Amino acid sequence: MPTIAIELTVGVLLGLVIVQFWRHCGRHERTLSGVFLVAAGVLYPILGLLEGRDLESMPAEIFACVAGVGLAVLGARYSIWFLALGWLLHGPWDLVVPRLEDVSHMPSWYAGLCLGFDLYAGAYCALRAMGRFPVRAAAG
Repeated sequence: MPTIAIELTVGVLLGLVIVQFWRHCGRHERTLSGVFLVAAGVLYPILGLLEGRDLESMPAEIFACVAGVGLAVLGARYSIWFLALGWLLHGPWDLVVPRLEDVSHMPSWYAGLCLGFDLYAGAYCALRAMGRFPVRAAAG
């Protein structure tokens, strides 16, 4: 099986597990999805800084990070559609950013895994926005 197929499959399986966690948290589901979206966005710049790069060398990564934070906040506060958009845009971003900037600080398997996760999370959020999955009451 080609490596990208394995990465995508692992990403989708990870998405399945994490989305179930979000659903288990009931009314906090959108907030958790937003927190995960922010984490996905800040990972590139944080790892770049840890590698010794400066912020000026990462303009595309910083832009995407700010956009992701904005969509996460809008999604958690107003509409899950913003979260769906954020996740569905972040997936292809992982494939585009290596063509824009040096991302040698990211593991080689990350883009495929992240694409699988992001598309799963985005599809779930879009289906939730369309009323396909009712909000669960939080356990406890």
